[in-house]
Amino acid sequence: MNSKGIERIKTLDKLNGKGTGWMNKDLYRILYHQDIYIVAYERIKSKAGSMTNGVDNTTIDGTSMKTIENIISEMKAEKFQFKPAKRVFIPKANGKKRPLGIATPKDRLVQESMRMILEAIYEQSFSTHSHGFRPAKSCHTALKEIRKWDGTNWLVEGDIKSCFDAIPHNTIIEVLRKRIKDERFLTLVWKALKAGYMTFNRYENSLAGTPQGSIVSPILANIVLHEFDIQMEDYIQRNNLGQRKGKKNPEYRKVQTKVERTRKELATADDQEKPKIAKRLKEYRKEFFHLQPFLDAGDFKRITYVRYADDWLVGIIGSKEDAIKVKNFATKAFNNLGLELSQEKTKITHAKTQTARFLGVDINIGKPNTKISVVKRNGTSFTKRTAGWNVKMTFPTKDIVKRLHLKGYCKHDGTPTRNKAFEHMDDVDITNHYNDVWRGYLNYYSFVDNYSKFHYIQYILKFSLAHTLASKHRIKLQRLFYQKGKNLTTRVIDNEGKEKVYSFDYKPHLKADKNRFKFQLENIDIIKGYMEKRTKSSLGAKCIICNSDDRIEMHHVRHIRKRGDKVEGFTKIMSNLNRKQLPVCHACHQKIHKGEYDGISLRKLQEAHRVVDKNEKSR
Repeated sequence: MNSKGIERIKTLDKLNGKGTGWMNKDLYRILYHQDIYIVAYERIKSKAGSMTNGVDNTTIDGTSMKTIENIISEMKAEKFQFKPAKRVFIPKANGKKRPLGIATPKDRLVQESMRMILEAIYEQSFSTHSHGFRPAKSCHTALKEIRKWDGTNWLVEGDIKSCFDAIPHNTIIEVLRKRIKDERFLTLVWKALKAGYMTFNRYENSLAGTPQGSIVSPILANIVLHEFDIQMEDYIQRNNLGQRKGKKNPEYRKVQTKVERTRKELATADDQEKPKIAKRLKEYRKEFFHLQPFLDAGDFKRITYVRYADDWLVGIIGSKEDAIKVKNFATKAFNNLGLELSQEKTKITHAKTQTARFLGVDINIGKPNTKISVVKRNGTSFTKRTAGWNVKMTFPTKDIVKRLHLKGYCKHDGTPTRNKAFEHMDDVDITNHYNDVWRGYLNYYSFVDNYSKFHYIQYILKFSLAHTLASKHRIKLQRLFYQKGKNLTTRVIDNEGKEKVYSFDYKPHLKADKNRFKFQLENIDIIKGYMEKRTKSSLGAKCIICNSDDRIEMHHVRHIRKRGDKVEGFTKIMSNLNRKQLPVCHACHQKIHKGEYDGISLRKLQEAHRVVDKNEKSR
């Protein structure tokens, strides 16, 4: 199978390097190639929501090469139309609900293909201060950038009011026209924006905004908000003043020399002289602490900025007037884009006396660290004074406890309680769920300065698990710990007769490490990833059951269970193979869905599966 579509995207990626200003034409024709839809299918096939019905009651199950051919035919005739998204409401952490649009499988394939094209055009030109919905970028990359904001006086917390729902469609198209000269492609974007919603069988127009839940929505929002990034970077460049360090302070250097000489003298002195020298060294160090290494450099101002989707934060070494000017500038800039700042969530915070909240982390500038550290370099030891007013990051304990209370893990005062929602599940699934919640908090807040306080969250989750298991088995807590041990261990025998152990992931030691951020260090080769997805795809392969090549469709299951005793029929076979999708012919697919499958044995299916894998690798 050729890869002309991916090659076109590869060319786009090269032509749109940073600063090239390339005008992109004839993008619509890329959507005539099968390979781009195959990659799109491979990227979305296992994601949450793929097995959720759209407005046409179809899921990604049954996708085939015929599906792709039909889409291409409609594209060539310029007759492709996006169907309205099915709007559902999902709960937020604060107890409120967020609207989410679920598109049909065909629409998702087209949207993912469009997203790949837009990513090739815009990704390289996006600001380094933008971290939301981008390859190799995350909340942790944004927060690590803030770790460097030592000495900041003021923080401006910014939040755009209903950003995804409020971006004017005309603004999106106008911004796209700066880099894209293809009216057919822009019309397709317009169709996606205007598709609307179905809420309780009632159609609603989408008059503005990018629909939440849409695959193409995040990159369209980033493209528009990049205009603000450019204006903010220009504002920073115009308003930063002076050098942070002036001339070296001669008094500081004199005392530093005295400290170094006295320390060396102490190292070679006899026992009688050491107390006197140590006392003198202590006095010199006290004097040392109160001196600045550099003289005042005069007027100095620094502005730093970071954005994650519609949340942004500005750090200012300067006055409150500077912070007010930044807020006014941002308000005007967003108004020009047809957006509005949320006055409730956009705050000016004094960083050294108050706390700002960004991406769920409390941020302030702690007291200056006046410790002297001994540094060894090339065999020589010398003292080094650490920088003052360091950034302090902490997790909001009270808010997390409140969130756990809303989800049923504890009472409002943090007392662990049974969670009725999980009592119908088996012990292993309950334990795994609690471990997922616990590890999620540990991983997200891995870098915080109050990491040791997670012992309290661990206590709540561990004993909530214990109360839930005790309630399920109708035994007392003391009896449960006697049966399962201190970490609530459950042992099961799998289908192969092997014992598996599941326990609460108790962490006896929780030590803070401010640099323990979790993210991808190197840049991701997006195009290489697309090529790998295409070559490994099972779309168009022979039926894994009867080896037929007639009307091949992809059979999907929603979840893969790790233990085969929880499922039956063909789903049990897929569970044992650890596969959520397999190619089958139309006839076998119908038998599977009717529950009539009783053909090939698991052993033969595993052999066929190895053949399919071998064929995929050889493509």
